[in-house]
Amino acid sequence: MAPEGVALWDADDRLVMCNELFRQLHSHAAEIIMPGLKLEELLLRHKASGLRIVRDGEPADWDKAALEARKRKTLPSVVVQYGSKWIQIRRNKLSDGSMLAFHTDITEIKKSEERFYKIFQSSPAMVSISTVQDAVILDVNEFWLKTLGYKKTEVIGRTPVDLNLFEDSEARAQVIARANEGTEGGVDVRYITKNGETRDFIISCEPIEYEGQDCYLFVAQDVSAAKRIEEEYRRHRDDLAHVTRVATMGEMATSLAHELNQPLAALSAYVNGSLQRMKPGDAVNGDIIEALEKASEQADRAGNIIRGLRNFVAKNEPKFEFVDINDAVLAATNIMRSELNLGQIELVLDLTQSDVQVEGDPILIQQVIFNLLKNSADAVNDGQVGAGKVTVNTARDNGLVSFFIEDNGQGVAPGDQGQLFEPYFTTKESGLGLGLPICRSIIESMNGEIWYELDAAPCTRFRFHLPAAGVVGAKFPGNGDGR
Repeated sequence: MAPEGVALWDADDRLVMCNELFRQLHSHAAEIIMPGLKLEELLLRHKASGLRIVRDGEPADWDKAALEARKRKTLPSVVVQYGSKWIQIRRNKLSDGSMLAFHTDITEIKKSEERFYKIFQSSPAMVSISTVQDAVILDVNEFWLKTLGYKKTEVIGRTPVDLNLFEDSEARAQVIARANEGTEGGVDVRYITKNGETRDFIISCEPIEYEGQDCYLFVAQDVSAAKRIEEEYRRHRDDLAHVTRVATMGEMATSLAHELNQPLAALSAYVNGSLQRMKPGDAVNGDIIEALEKASEQADRAGNIIRGLRNFVAKNEPKFEFVDINDAVLAATNIMRSELNLGQIELVLDLTQSDVQVEGDPILIQQVIFNLLKNSADAVNDGQVGAGKVTVNTARDNGLVSFFIEDNGQGVAPGDQGQLFEPYFTTKESGLGLGLPICRSIIESMNGEIWYELDAAPCTRFRFHLPAAGVVGAKFPGNGDGR
């Protein structure tokens, strides 16, 4: 009833007895398998049938030396192959010199191992196996060696620390922790190649048993090219945003001159009036002091306008920091104030008192708000002076910072609504069609969402959400079909 082939050999290597499964496993020699059969005769029949012994993981001929070793009972437990069968042989020597042999059919196991090894070697990703306890590398595939520039002999038996493999020494532990938690998805990791080059990978791992040991199977996908493309795209997007800001400033030059002339004219008037009141030997009176204070205020006002424009137009490297959305709204509306005033457009700021800090680049967030504000101003400034109204709202809800801008312009034609965020699509005669695509790119790069609200008619309303600073995993509400 044993689940494997069992045979008892006496001290002279003659068969004493065996079970039926042993006969089935060696069906090519069934007619000679009977009590009294000499082990050497069975081995010779095996050899004639193509018996091969597995050495160093590879099948090899069962040669005369192996036969002699077996006859001397010094051959350890082995795996053999003949035909399509793979058999594992284990022997137990008894006190009287006889031998009890156990033959286990491992054909299916070997087929599974072969399939695994083929997949392992042919995988287009880097695959490696290392021990749980000491992180010793047991095997790597060819793609792993080719990508990192190693030979197999330089890797097997060593650890990632020995090879200085990870740029971050804690990276491997982070990958393992994620696997043990059952968290889906990989971890961004930077490998250091043999020649010192640093490359980006997404790596995941799975606990497995390999060669009788508890191990981890690591799969790493090289994303260096994708990272470069993403970085180039980001730079291109930022360049476009900068061009848009500069071009917009050119369009607004007249209104900016008007805005700056007011504090400068006031400054001149206050200073000239003060000079006229001052006579040699007279004490400085309160009117002169008040006039000079007002002159200082107007100078500061002009300076702030200039500084705000310079910061907005300047081309700087993006930087992530905590940004108050209300502050970003005020900065953008201050830049647009002159154009809104010239068009006699009513601006309503409905800003929440809640904490509306997000993590992002302040200039890029201002860019988004400015673009949306400029679009609203253009939409309502259609010649009906005094009829325009633009409302800006901020709020915080469930870990999200919300912003919307609404105007009472002509609205967006139904046929155009689905194309608003497509590059180069524009409803303006002189528009480039880049403003809204840039807005979407900026907001999505900060893990946010932006869309046009279809149900805001007869008004035109754009809205975006960003995760509040310090909030992880904030859920975005449904935003209809207008996204």
